[in-house]
Amino acid sequence: MSEIKFDYKNGQFFLEGVEGERFECRGVLPINDFRQPVNFYRINNNFGYVQGRINFFDSCDNNVVVSDQTEITIFNAKNSFISINNGALQVLPISEVEIVCARGLDLLKNKKIIYNIPKEVLKRERLKRKSHGELEKILIENYRLHPVQLREIEKSAKKNGIFYVSDGYNKYVFKYIGEEEKRVEAISEVAKNISYLFPAIKETTDGKSGVVLEDGTYVLEEFIRGKHNTKRDLSYFTKLGDYMATMHEQLLILVENHPNLGREFLTDAKHLSESNSVALGIDLSLAGLEGINSEISQFVELELSKEIKLLPEYLIHGDLNESNVMVTPNGFRFIDLEKIKMSKRICELESPLIFGGNMAIPFYLEGSLKSIIGGYNSSAKSPLSDKERKLSIDLIKYALVKNFVIRNIRRGEKANTKENLLANLSLLSKEDF
Repeated sequence: MSEIKFDYKNGQFFLEGVEGERFECRGVLPINDFRQPVNFYRINNNFGYVQGRINFFDSCDNNVVVSDQTEITIFNAKNSFISINNGALQVLPISEVEIVCARGLDLLKNKKIIYNIPKEVLKRERLKRKSHGELEKILIENYRLHPVQLREIEKSAKKNGIFYVSDGYNKYVFKYIGEEEKRVEAISEVAKNISYLFPAIKETTDGKSGVVLEDGTYVLEEFIRGKHNTKRDLSYFTKLGDYMATMHEQLLILVENHPNLGREFLTDAKHLSESNSVALGIDLSLAGLEGINSEISQFVELELSKEIKLLPEYLIHGDLNESNVMVTPNGFRFIDLEKIKMSKRICELESPLIFGGNMAIPFYLEGSLKSIIGGYNSSAKSPLSDKERKLSIDLIKYALVKNFVIRNIRRGEKANTKENLLANLSLLSKEDF
């Protein structure tokens, strides 16, 4: 058992060292009224439902905290459900998803939840506004490119983050791509080595892959002439599966030949974690959607997260929704490598199968899962296994439920209705391998 430390000073509660073991201590904290409203925060793979504010530090991972305290700081906590209520501290293993979900609901029932959008998401969606003059200066100084056309591409999830650029001879996209310079260099290397699938990234005059601005790193990449397949019929998914298999195999060869490259794409995103399942279950139940919450129980019962973790690692694009798939005279090409990551092959199926574009309402086309897997396996040197095919159904169901919770409950968007979600889940339930 790890050493658990906690303290209360100047109105702040500090907790350190919990690692999924059971622990309980009473009478150590002032008793606060658990007044409304309660603030919800997601910080990486940690979730908090608290009276005031919460911070997670030192490799905290896979935790859910429900607390009546107003200032909380958690250090080095892992795999734990932590409740702080009525002067008592209780820790339970997060792996007991149904038990801790019920405990969280008991503490939060009849409470109004204020859902705070994660800071990194807000930053990505609301980038600093740039004037035409500022952009022109950046392009001239870093690329010696004098634009004759320069405009924002508006239908994007990144406000103020993507711009069409032309110097009269060549066409480019100047776009935000992230925070980490090394990762940007790695993305550029991928694009350069597999240029027939990905847009080339133009180097700056001093040989770098991107330009570091106040709000992050931007790149100037090739503008791909092509169209989106808005029909998204079964033949489209078959062809997409074919190209997806080729992409995965090329990326695998690239990572095998350049191991350091793969290390830049390791990710802390753990969207199938127990903490995610607990928070999804709590939010659905608080919203009166227990019927949909039963889907979460099914994912837990099937041990979906553990089963998927056992699958081999691949480098995947991570966001092949229709708006990132360009149909050109020479075949499909894939844009927006911002979410490229080491993951599982079946995780590549989520975005293309349920999203017609950025911010689009999820829509699952009956038979599309079989079509995309059929196309994939027809050309893959290592076809998707029976296990991968079966797991993909529940994985896509999980993605649909999670998207509904994030957009409808946590962000208050009502475009995706409960009826639409249930219809999509029903269609997936009919799929059979």
